[in-house]
Amino acid sequence: MMDIGFRTLVCLPREDDIADLLKNLKNHFPSFNFSGTVVLNKVNYLGNTENHNMFHDMRLENRAQALYCCIFLWRSFVKEIGFVLGLKPYCKEKCVHDGSNMCDKTKLLVFSWSSFKTKVSALAMEVKKCSHLLIDRFSDISLSDDDIQNLNKLTRGISHLENQMQNCDITHSNVERIFGLGSGLGFDLEGIGFYITELNETRMNCLGLIEIVVNSIELPQLNDRKEFEEFCIKHSRTIICTPACSSQLHDLKLDSIDILLVDDAGQIRESDMLMPLSFSPRHIVMLGDHLHIQPMVKSEVCQDAGFGSSLFQRLSHIYSQKKILCKQYMINPSISQFMNEHFYEGRLEDGWIVKSDGYNNLLKKFPSYTYGFFDISAVDELREKGNFFVESAAVMGLLQSLCKGLTNDTGKINVGMVCLSYSKMDEMQNFLGIKYENHERINVEVSSLDNLSQKWYDVVILSSVFDDKSELPEGNKINVALTKSRHCLWIIGEAVKLGASGDTWQKLIANAKERRCCAKLNSKVLAKVMRQSEAYHQDRDRSTAANSALPKNIMQKDFTWTLSLSNLKSQYEHTVAGEFASEETKERGKRRLETALDILKDHGVIGHHKVEFEVKN
Repeated sequence: MMDIGFRTLVCLPREDDIADLLKNLKNHFPSFNFSGTVVLNKVNYLGNTENHNMFHDMRLENRAQALYCCIFLWRSFVKEIGFVLGLKPYCKEKCVHDGSNMCDKTKLLVFSWSSFKTKVSALAMEVKKCSHLLIDRFSDISLSDDDIQNLNKLTRGISHLENQMQNCDITHSNVERIFGLGSGLGFDLEGIGFYITELNETRMNCLGLIEIVVNSIELPQLNDRKEFEEFCIKHSRTIICTPACSSQLHDLKLDSIDILLVDDAGQIRESDMLMPLSFSPRHIVMLGDHLHIQPMVKSEVCQDAGFGSSLFQRLSHIYSQKKILCKQYMINPSISQFMNEHFYEGRLEDGWIVKSDGYNNLLKKFPSYTYGFFDISAVDELREKGNFFVESAAVMGLLQSLCKGLTNDTGKINVGMVCLSYSKMDEMQNFLGIKYENHERINVEVSSLDNLSQKWYDVVILSSVFDDKSELPEGNKINVALTKSRHCLWIIGEAVKLGASGDTWQKLIANAKERRCCAKLNSKVLAKVMRQSEAYHQDRDRSTAANSALPKNIMQKDFTWTLSLSNLKSQYEHTVAGEFASEETKERGKRRLETALDILKDHGVIGHHKVEFEVKN
């Protein structure tokens, strides 16, 4: 759909999704026309060098910069190399120069073969680079077939000239004679005359081609950066952005948007779709999962106003003609089995990619389940030392086993540690960060169900350990947690308590037991990692005790505080998103500072005033 000649606007909920989309297009559709694609967001792709360079070039600002090179630098470099090849900088009179670099009579440079080669080689590299850009950017816009043919001839001719100049037998005196810059008396061309003559013919051929392309190619007249960016957008067949960033298209006089393609549409609020829909696309295609969670809205006012629902959700309820995509290409079949049976009524099929040996080869040597439930009900310390002590020990044990099962050929894999709440996420982040922050074989990211969104991991460890039943996710939230792993999904919890909660969790435990994917962990199995976990908790308790022993009137100056900054930033953005610029200017800074302090206070941060005000009579 994105590669059949229609102008397509692709909207995705988050900037991170753009990099994933481009990577998937590159892997699964290598013939896709990336040269006709522009990305409006400033997305940084962290991957292999080849992909990084290609995706970096697709950003609008980089497209505009490349366009500037095409229009201005190309013509400048071509004229300059023509100037040098035409020998215009050099003295052609039969003057006596006596080793001087400049002729006293003509005030022109004295020809030097080594200097000539250096200048031509430097300019040749720039001309070829800019010519390739020109063909890439303008082949469908303002270049005729003859223009493209002449440009290709010029680049080949310049490359041929560079190769000829590398001949070590060609000397300064030989070249000076054949170029008509010296008398040539006493010089013998026998033996290398053919190479000298061919060199000069190539030079003259390049000069002829330079004159043709300079006179025949007409490029658009653009004056500033905004005009360059607008030109790039107008002549791109595929435009990729987030809904908010699509506002850049508002002032452009685009001919039309043939297709508006919205990926993961269930995660985009209906109000955020106003701008993309304002371009009056001829066709709208919305892709999403109706069994995933809807956009996160924390404000009760916004929730009551209906901002918590997506256009995708509303249309799926009122529109009968829905196209259901029944094949999944991301999740190992052993992981997708339960969620397919329970949530999708068995309608999903596993695509050929996830069935292939190559896809499931990542953790082939790992001595454990690809999908499994690890029951910690039998761990003796569970009642004595609390849930988190045993939970963290079980997580540590799985990570240690995972690292042992990896080889150097596997490479570094992404592991998602998913907790039920923000508070447990921060605590687990502190616990794992000490050992796995810069691990050589695995990259561990701790998330909660609320901010899991569309992140994908090679391995997911889902902790279903809870203190209160209200912490347990229900319905679509469980489905999200179960569908974020490509290769392995391990669930930690108490089988008896989860089974008693009924509904989905009860069926999940029964399914794991039926498939023999349920393992019981006990104190003996976790003995070693529990000692490590105990050492961590003792250090934390000592730190807490030391803090409480301080005199009340003395503030600590040096301390280590690990807090999820991304989480705080997300909370702040959600809290104040609807209030920006709504208050009076003089109150704006005060209101936003109070909002930030209130969020910090929720995380246990206490502030003390150091300055006491004095009232003078």
